[in-house]
Amino acid sequence: MERALLIAPSDLGELSTFALRERWTDARYALLSADELPRIRPLRREKANDIWRVSLETTARDRDFDVDERHFEPAERISSVSRETLAWLKSRMPRGRAPILVSWQPELAVFTDSELFLAHWPEFCYPGSDDVSVLPLDTSWVLHFWHEEEFLYAKRRAD
Repeated sequence: MERALLIAPSDLGELSTFALRERWTDARYALLSADELPRIRPLRREKANDIWRVSLETTARDRDFDVDERHFEPAERISSVSRETLAWLKSRMPRGRAPILVSWQPELAVFTDSELFLAHWPEFCYPGSDDVSVLPLDTSWVLHFWHEEEFLYAKRRAD
């Protein structure tokens, strides 16, 4: 199941046409800076679907909102309304601008970096509507956000 995810320039679309762009471009939500916006690169539909399928491979088939423990360590969880959420996320995600993929649905995913995600995670993870998967390119860990305001994090088991 372990696989490296490759993103080619041809896999990337434009933020101006992305269905969720208002989360980062509309002042009513969160207006990201001119330096930050180019760091959110939507994936073309076919590539977004590939990433969505990979994210499904991380989930448990017999339990809601859990990881497949044949391939991942037991999951750690935190409520997204906890005061410790940001610190919890920072202690699990890579520092700096490590490339990550954020997937919402089969046709909606972006290529961005961990620094930007951590700075603006509430704009990536809307409670009540979003189920989100975050993966690094090496698929060594997974972060899921469940619409009922909970994060789940798990590392891939060593083979």
